[in-house]
Amino acid sequence: MNPLPSLTPPRSEPPVTPAAPHWSERNPDRIAYCAWVLEHQPRVTYRFFALANGFVQRNPSKRLSAEATVCVMRFYGSNTNGDEFEVNSNIKKLAGTPVQTRSPGREYRTAPLLVGHADSAGTRDVVHRVHSRTREVVRRGCIVTAALELGATPGARGCGESRTANSIYLECGMSAAGAPLESFLVDPPRIVDAQELGLNPRGVRLVEIGGTWHILDWVGSKHYPFITDFLEETRRLGVSRKVSDQLDFSKLTTSSRLLMIHAHGAVTNGADLEPFLTHFACPTGRGHTPTDGCIGLHWHLAPPTTQDSLGSRREIPSGSYPVKPLLEGAVTPEYALAVFASFPITRIALTANVDGQWDASKLSKISEARGIPQEVVKE
Repeated sequence: MNPLPSLTPPRSEPPVTPAAPHWSERNPDRIAYCAWVLEHQPRVTYRFFALANGFVQRNPSKRLSAEATVCVMRFYGSNTNGDEFEVNSNIKKLAGTPVQTRSPGREYRTAPLLVGHADSAGTRDVVHRVHSRTREVVRRGCIVTAALELGATPGARGCGESRTANSIYLECGMSAAGAPLESFLVDPPRIVDAQELGLNPRGVRLVEIGGTWHILDWVGSKHYPFITDFLEETRRLGVSRKVSDQLDFSKLTTSSRLLMIHAHGAVTNGADLEPFLTHFACPTGRGHTPTDGCIGLHWHLAPPTTQDSLGSRREIPSGSYPVKPLLEGAVTPEYALAVFASFPITRIALTANVDGQWDASKLSKISEARGIPQEVVKE
């Protein structure tokens, strides 16, 4: 029996059926979209309003090229910024192989290409750039978006000031324009048995869930005594996790996730702690209570290191974040090993040596990953 049956649920956006035929239904051969970036790179997701379900149901005989893995999407620009979109979760069913594309100045062997024609009423000559690593070319009536890899941001972390040279890192980049950190939390955290999963506090482990391979990564208590230290660092810098070059990268796909585990990942006596909590709220918006073991408990258990006009804060190498300490007389928290977050892998980075060179054999190893962007970086 799989001990982790539901840690990688599909996106929860409800399917939407159009009231009238869309332009894309009349021009299916002019569309070439790749669902991969929409479904598996939420930090680079442009929130397209997808109409894939209705089109496939009404056009069961349509067969598009390999590049046209998603046959219906609609540019949706009715918000105030003109750059917000939504994704239909059923796109996942239509996802195909990313195509080879060339972006300005570089070639991305695994970068998908999004090309299509938008409603002229919803298109602007210029669309806000979602992230500095994402190049967009938008013309009236046409969208051409090269979806590049979104990597982690350099900066001091709990595990060190910088990354080590000639090493491999699995990343999940963060962007202010993307999904919030809370959308990647496992709430309540899933308690696991280390022995059953073959886990130890050092290294990572590949685990298969529903036919897809994922990475189980144990976050060490030495560098991150509280999971909020790791999560708030991730909010600022993204995820960057060092892995061995002996990892079987060929098992990784765009559906693979980084499943983060911590010895204090779950609070097991939330009911006893509840009377000592102030201003408690479920961070994922699911209405969980302390008795449910809500992950929001952890922001009450991390001790503050500073106090300012805005309240209690806890310092970490990348900055500080607000905490809500327990009231006086609280019982001692009890913890259990648990999975507390699930992140997509948006890039595999190989750090270069100080002279700018890199290990070609390691680059060859990471290239075995299917569909996940890879890049050699300075650090």
